[in-house]
Amino acid sequence: MILLKIANFFNNGVNLLLGKILSASSLGIFDRANYIKNLPSKYLGHVLDRIMFPVMSELQDENIRIFKVYQHGLGLSNALMMPLYVFLIFNAREIVLILLGENWMESVVPLQIMFGILALSISGRMADSVVRSKGLIYLNVKRKYAYVIVLMICAFFGSYYFGVLGAALAVLISQFINYVFIILLVKQIFNKSFKTIFIEPLKSAFLLSFVVLVLCVIYKSILGLWGESNLISFFSFSAILGIALAIIAFKRPKLLGEYIFLTLSKIRN
Repeated sequence: MILLKIANFFNNGVNLLLGKILSASSLGIFDRANYIKNLPSKYLGHVLDRIMFPVMSELQDENIRIFKVYQHGLGLSNALMMPLYVFLIFNAREIVLILLGENWMESVVPLQIMFGILALSISGRMADSVVRSKGLIYLNVKRKYAYVIVLMICAFFGSYYFGVLGAALAVLISQFINYVFIILLVKQIFNKSFKTIFIEPLKSAFLLSFVVLVLCVIYKSILGLWGESNLISFFSFSAILGIALAIIAFKRPKLLGEYIFLTLSKIRN
Protein backbone atom coordinates (compact mmCIF):
# COMPACT_ATOMS: atom_id res chain seq x y z
CA MET A 1 0.00 0.00 0.00
CA ILE A 2 2.91 2.33 0.72
CA LEU A 3 4.34 1.58 -2.72
CA LEU A 4 0.97 2.41 -4.30
CA LYS A 5 0.84 5.72 -2.44
CA ILE A 6 4.34 6.56 -3.68
CA ALA A 7 3.25 5.72 -7.25
CA ASN A 8 0.22 8.02 -6.83
CA PHE A 9 2.57 10.79 -5.72
CA PHE A 10 4.60 10.51 -8.93
CA ASN A 11 1.40 10.25 -10.96
CA ASN A 12 0.00 13.44 -9.45
CA GLY A 13 3.41 15.09 -9.56
CA VAL A 14 3.78 15.00 -13.35
CA ASN A 15 3.69 18.81 -13.19
CA LEU A 16 7.16 18.66 -11.61
CA LEU A 17 8.46 17.16 -14.84
CA LEU A 18 6.45 19.44 -17.11
CA GLY A 19 7.62 22.46 -15.13
CA LYS A 20 11.16 21.81 -16.38
CA ILE A 21 10.03 21.82 -20.02
CA LEU A 22 7.00 24.08 -20.41
CA SER A 23 6.79 27.78 -19.71
CA ALA A 24 4.88 28.94 -16.62
CA SER A 25 1.86 30.00 -18.68
CA SER A 26 1.79 26.71 -20.63
CA LEU A 27 2.10 24.71 -17.44
CA GLY A 28 -0.79 26.70 -15.96
CA ILE A 29 -2.96 25.93 -19.00
CA PHE A 30 -2.18 22.21 -18.74
CA ASP A 31 -2.71 22.16 -14.98
CA ARG A 32 -6.15 23.79 -15.17
CA ALA A 33 -7.25 21.55 -18.06
CA ASN A 34 -6.04 18.49 -16.19
CA TYR A 35 -7.85 19.67 -13.04
CA ILE A 36 -11.18 19.98 -14.88
CA LYS A 37 -10.62 16.63 -16.59
CA ASN A 38 -10.13 14.92 -13.24
CA LEU A 39 -13.28 16.30 -11.58
CA PRO A 40 -15.81 13.71 -12.87
CA SER A 41 -13.54 10.70 -12.36
CA LYS A 42 -12.34 12.00 -9.00
CA TYR A 43 -15.78 12.18 -7.40
CA LEU A 44 -17.59 9.42 -9.28
CA GLY A 45 -14.54 7.15 -9.13
CA HIS A 46 -14.30 7.68 -5.37
CA VAL A 47 -17.98 6.82 -4.92
CA LEU A 48 -17.67 3.70 -7.09
CA ASP A 49 -14.59 2.57 -5.19
CA ARG A 50 -16.29 3.04 -1.81
CA ILE A 51 -19.25 0.98 -3.03
CA MET A 52 -17.67 -1.70 -5.22
CA PHE A 53 -14.53 -2.61 -3.27
CA PRO A 54 -16.28 -3.75 -0.04
CA VAL A 55 -18.85 -5.75 -2.03
CA MET A 56 -16.19 -7.45 -4.15
CA SER A 57 -14.02 -8.14 -1.10
CA GLU A 58 -16.88 -10.04 0.54
CA LEU A 59 -17.24 -12.12 -2.63
CA GLN A 60 -13.52 -12.52 -3.33
CA ASP A 61 -13.71 -16.34 -3.52
CA GLU A 62 -16.80 -16.37 -5.74
CA ASN A 63 -15.56 -15.43 -9.18
CA ILE A 64 -18.93 -15.83 -10.91
CA ARG A 65 -20.69 -13.41 -8.55
CA ILE A 66 -17.78 -10.94 -8.57
CA PHE A 67 -17.80 -10.92 -12.35
CA LYS A 68 -21.54 -10.21 -12.44
CA VAL A 69 -21.05 -7.28 -10.05
CA TYR A 70 -18.09 -6.00 -12.07
CA GLN A 71 -19.86 -6.35 -15.43
CA HIS A 72 -23.02 -4.59 -14.23
CA GLY A 73 -21.05 -1.81 -12.53
CA LEU A 74 -18.92 -1.31 -15.63
CA GLY A 75 -21.92 -1.28 -17.95
CA LEU A 76 -23.90 1.12 -15.74
CA SER A 77 -21.06 3.59 -15.09
CA ASN A 78 -20.15 3.79 -18.77
CA ALA A 79 -23.78 4.06 -19.89
CA LEU A 80 -24.02 7.12 -17.66
CA MET A 81 -20.59 8.64 -18.18
CA MET A 82 -19.64 8.04 -21.83
CA PRO A 83 -22.53 10.15 -23.20
CA LEU A 84 -21.62 12.82 -20.63
CA TYR A 85 -18.02 12.88 -21.87
CA VAL A 86 -19.21 13.27 -25.49
CA PHE A 87 -21.30 16.20 -24.30
CA LEU A 88 -18.32 17.69 -22.44
CA ILE A 89 -15.99 17.35 -25.44
CA PHE A 90 -18.42 19.26 -27.68
CA ASN A 91 -19.03 21.91 -25.03
CA ALA A 92 -15.52 22.25 -23.61
CA ARG A 93 -15.42 25.97 -24.48
CA GLU A 94 -18.45 26.65 -22.32
CA ILE A 95 -17.08 24.48 -19.50
CA VAL A 96 -13.81 26.43 -19.48
CA LEU A 97 -15.64 29.74 -19.70
CA ILE A 98 -17.84 28.87 -16.70
CA LEU A 99 -15.14 27.33 -14.48
CA LEU A 100 -12.06 29.37 -15.42
CA GLY A 101 -13.16 32.45 -17.34
CA GLU A 102 -12.40 33.84 -20.78
CA ASN A 103 -8.67 34.29 -20.09
CA TRP A 104 -8.18 30.51 -20.07
CA MET A 105 -9.61 29.62 -23.48
CA GLU A 106 -6.24 28.17 -24.57
CA SER A 107 -6.98 25.22 -22.30
CA VAL A 108 -10.02 24.17 -24.39
CA VAL A 109 -8.21 21.92 -26.89
CA PRO A 110 -6.00 20.18 -24.25
CA LEU A 111 -9.15 19.62 -22.21
CA GLN A 112 -10.98 18.10 -25.18
CA ILE A 113 -8.06 15.76 -25.79
CA MET A 114 -8.00 14.58 -22.17
CA PHE A 115 -11.79 14.26 -22.00
CA GLY A 116 -11.42 11.53 -24.62
CA ILE A 117 -10.00 9.08 -22.09
CA LEU A 118 -12.32 9.74 -19.13
CA ALA A 119 -14.66 6.83 -19.81
CA LEU A 120 -11.74 4.40 -19.67
CA SER A 121 -10.53 6.12 -16.51
CA ILE A 122 -13.81 5.26 -14.75
CA SER A 123 -13.66 1.72 -16.12
CA GLY A 124 -10.11 1.45 -14.83
CA ARG A 125 -11.29 2.33 -11.31
CA MET A 126 -13.81 -0.51 -11.52
CA ALA A 127 -11.18 -2.97 -12.70
CA ASP A 128 -8.79 -1.75 -10.00
CA SER A 129 -11.41 -2.61 -7.37
CA VAL A 130 -11.55 -6.15 -8.75
CA VAL A 131 -7.77 -6.59 -8.58
CA ARG A 132 -7.56 -5.27 -5.02
CA SER A 133 -10.55 -7.30 -3.84
CA LYS A 134 -8.77 -10.47 -4.97
CA GLY A 135 -5.74 -9.52 -2.90
CA LEU A 136 -3.43 -9.19 -5.92
CA ILE A 137 -1.70 -6.18 -4.40
CA TYR A 138 1.77 -6.85 -5.83
CA LEU A 139 0.48 -7.30 -9.37
CA ASN A 140 -1.35 -4.01 -8.90
CA VAL A 141 1.86 -2.33 -7.73
CA LYS A 142 3.72 -3.54 -10.84
CA ARG A 143 0.89 -2.28 -13.04
CA LYS A 144 0.86 1.10 -11.30
CA TYR A 145 4.61 1.64 -11.64
CA ALA A 146 4.53 0.56 -15.30
CA TYR A 147 1.84 3.22 -15.84
CA VAL A 148 3.88 5.89 -14.03
CA ILE A 149 6.93 5.11 -16.18
CA VAL A 150 4.87 5.28 -19.38
CA LEU A 151 3.26 8.55 -18.23
CA MET A 152 6.61 10.19 -17.46
CA ILE A 153 8.16 9.09 -20.77
CA CYS A 154 5.13 10.23 -22.79
CA ALA A 155 4.88 13.50 -20.85
CA PHE A 156 8.56 14.28 -21.41
CA PHE A 157 8.62 13.67 -25.15
CA GLY A 158 5.11 15.00 -25.76
CA SER A 159 5.68 18.29 -23.96
CA TYR A 160 9.22 18.68 -25.31
CA TYR A 161 8.18 18.40 -28.96
CA PHE A 162 4.54 19.56 -28.94
CA GLY A 163 4.09 21.69 -25.82
CA VAL A 164 0.76 21.70 -24.00
CA LEU A 165 -1.01 19.62 -26.67
CA GLY A 166 1.75 17.03 -26.44
CA ALA A 167 1.35 16.88 -22.66
CA ALA A 168 -2.40 16.36 -23.07
CA LEU A 169 -1.79 13.61 -25.63
CA ALA A 170 0.69 12.03 -23.21
CA VAL A 171 -2.03 11.82 -20.55
CA LEU A 172 -4.45 10.26 -23.05
CA ILE A 173 -1.94 7.70 -24.36
CA SER A 174 -0.58 6.71 -20.94
CA GLN A 175 -4.04 6.29 -19.41
CA PHE A 176 -5.11 4.15 -22.36
CA ILE A 177 -2.05 1.92 -21.89
CA ASN A 178 -2.78 1.77 -18.16
CA TYR A 179 -6.32 0.63 -18.92
CA VAL A 180 -4.98 -2.11 -21.19
CA PHE A 181 -2.67 -3.25 -18.37
CA ILE A 182 -5.46 -3.52 -15.83
CA ILE A 183 -7.92 -5.14 -18.25
CA LEU A 184 -5.31 -7.85 -18.88
CA LEU A 185 -5.18 -8.42 -15.10
CA VAL A 186 -8.98 -8.70 -14.93
CA LYS A 187 -8.97 -11.06 -17.92
CA GLN A 188 -6.43 -13.20 -16.08
CA ILE A 189 -8.58 -13.26 -12.91
CA PHE A 190 -11.86 -14.26 -14.57
CA ASN A 191 -10.40 -16.21 -17.51
CA LYS A 192 -12.87 -14.54 -19.85
CA SER A 193 -12.47 -13.31 -23.41
CA PHE A 194 -11.61 -9.69 -24.12
CA LYS A 195 -15.02 -9.30 -25.75
CA THR A 196 -16.79 -10.44 -22.57
CA ILE A 197 -14.57 -8.35 -20.28
CA PHE A 198 -14.57 -5.13 -22.27
CA ILE A 199 -16.85 -4.97 -25.33
CA GLU A 200 -20.16 -6.39 -24.09
CA PRO A 201 -20.60 -4.04 -21.08
CA LEU A 202 -20.02 -1.04 -23.36
CA LYS A 203 -22.53 -1.70 -26.13
CA SER A 204 -25.35 0.40 -24.68
CA ALA A 205 -22.84 3.12 -23.70
CA PHE A 206 -21.61 3.37 -27.30
CA LEU A 207 -25.17 3.64 -28.60
CA LEU A 208 -26.14 6.37 -26.12
CA SER A 209 -22.90 8.23 -26.84
CA PHE A 210 -23.65 8.16 -30.56
CA VAL A 211 -27.11 9.62 -29.94
CA VAL A 212 -25.65 12.43 -27.81
CA LEU A 213 -22.96 13.05 -30.45
CA VAL A 214 -25.61 13.47 -33.17
CA LEU A 215 -27.65 15.82 -30.98
CA CYS A 216 -24.57 17.94 -30.16
CA VAL A 217 -23.62 18.18 -33.85
CA ILE A 218 -27.16 19.26 -34.77
CA TYR A 219 -27.23 21.79 -31.92
CA LYS A 220 -23.86 23.31 -32.85
CA SER A 221 -24.67 23.36 -36.58
CA ILE A 222 -28.10 24.95 -36.30
CA LEU A 223 -26.88 27.75 -34.02
CA GLY A 224 -23.52 28.11 -35.79
CA LEU A 225 -21.57 27.66 -32.56
CA TRP A 226 -18.52 25.86 -33.95
CA GLY A 227 -15.63 27.69 -32.31
CA GLU A 228 -18.02 30.09 -30.56
CA SER A 229 -19.47 30.24 -27.05
CA ASN A 230 -23.01 31.10 -26.06
CA LEU A 231 -23.82 30.34 -22.43
CA ILE A 232 -27.56 30.96 -22.80
CA SER A 233 -27.76 28.42 -25.65
CA PHE A 234 -25.54 26.03 -23.69
CA PHE A 235 -27.72 26.12 -20.57
CA SER A 236 -30.89 25.84 -22.67
CA PHE A 237 -29.60 22.85 -24.63
CA SER A 238 -28.35 21.18 -21.41
CA ALA A 239 -31.73 21.65 -19.72
CA ILE A 240 -33.69 20.32 -22.72
CA LEU A 241 -31.38 17.32 -23.05
CA GLY A 242 -31.55 16.59 -19.32
CA ILE A 243 -35.35 16.81 -19.24
CA ALA A 244 -35.65 14.58 -22.31
CA LEU A 245 -33.42 11.93 -20.73
CA ALA A 246 -35.36 12.10 -17.46
CA ILE A 247 -38.65 11.56 -19.31
CA ILE A 248 -37.18 8.61 -21.23
CA ALA A 249 -35.80 7.13 -17.99
CA PHE A 250 -39.28 7.38 -16.42
CA LYS A 251 -41.43 6.36 -19.41
CA ARG A 252 -39.20 4.17 -21.63
CA PRO A 253 -36.11 3.12 -19.63
CA LYS A 254 -35.36 0.26 -22.04
CA LEU A 255 -34.26 2.88 -24.59
CA LEU A 256 -31.33 3.74 -22.28
CA GLY A 257 -29.86 0.25 -22.47
CA GLU A 258 -30.03 -2.89 -20.37
CA TYR A 259 -27.81 -1.71 -17.49
CA ILE A 260 -29.71 1.50 -16.78
CA PHE A 261 -33.01 -0.36 -17.29
CA LEU A 262 -32.08 -3.12 -14.83
CA THR A 263 -30.84 -0.60 -12.26
CA LEU A 264 -33.99 1.54 -12.50
CA SER A 265 -36.15 -1.62 -12.26
CA LYS A 266 -34.38 -2.66 -9.04
CA ILE A 267 -34.79 0.83 -7.59
CA ARG A 268 -38.51 0.86 -8.35
CA ASN A 269 -39.00 -2.60 -6.88
